[in-house]
Amino acid sequence: MTTATSELLTTGDAARLIGVSADAVRLWERDGRLPATRTQSGVRLFIREDVEAFAQRRREKAEGEG
Repeated sequence: MTTATSELLTTGDAARLIGVSADAVRLWERDGRLPATRTQSGVRLFIREDVEAFAQRRREKAEGEG
């Protein structure tokens, strides 16, 4: 899906969706684990589908460790 048809989330929105801090989301973006685009002013924007898929992988990993 392209960003033109996808909902874009801010860092805070992505953090709330995943259930973590905004700092964690920034770290994952810097590490390349969670893709984001940037506005001209440098604001990170995340595609909702990417964030949901990332959250699902985290849940599956946590369930596998428990």
